[in-house]
Amino acid sequence: MQDLYVLGITGPTGSGKTSLRPLLAERCCEFIDCDLLARRVVEPGEPALDDLVDAFGREILNPDGTLNRPRLAAIAFASDADNERLCSIVHPRVADLAMSLIDDAHSQGLHAAIDAPLLFQAGFDRLCTLSIAVLADKELRTARIMERDGITREAALQRINAQPDDLYYFKRADRVLFNSGTELQFVRQACLLLDPLLGKPRKRPH
Repeated sequence: MQDLYVLGITGPTGSGKTSLRPLLAERCCEFIDCDLLARRVVEPGEPALDDLVDAFGREILNPDGTLNRPRLAAIAFASDADNERLCSIVHPRVADLAMSLIDDAHSQGLHAAIDAPLLFQAGFDRLCTLSIAVLADKELRTARIMERDGITREAALQRINAQPDDLYYFKRADRVLFNSGTELQFVRQACLLLDPLLGKPRKRPH
């Protein structure tokens, strides 16, 4: 029986990490989006939301009791200490939920891939068999972000400059994929990496 893997997918904004998603799906790999999980764990009624209110005050809530993300970000990112407090509340819950989804995938005979921009910063790489960073040229990333989010070049560069540089990922990732060329070039490069691990594209087990 083939070993079941947990791949950690990361990289800076605009690098095109989502281009891997269909390739992973074709190779019986369940895709776990940690950004979505981070939203789930702070929904009303979840313990993490209560802990955030205790830490940062009720001003982080909307009138309907949901989390006001921009307000929380403005408070929590104002200092390293507050940012660490935010991460200490949210990241362990995301990790627990990710582990549950990994177990579900493996029980169905599927590999799993964790898509996490903060894979290393949050320690999620400890859940993974192999970490893969997707990188791209800064100018191309800038154009992608501007088109994707409908923002100015200045705003796009602000986001890029707030994240680690390429060397950060080179030092930490087990493998690096470059996504600055054509879609076909990226697919060929990704297949050379994925096929020996996950096998060729095939139908999912029933």
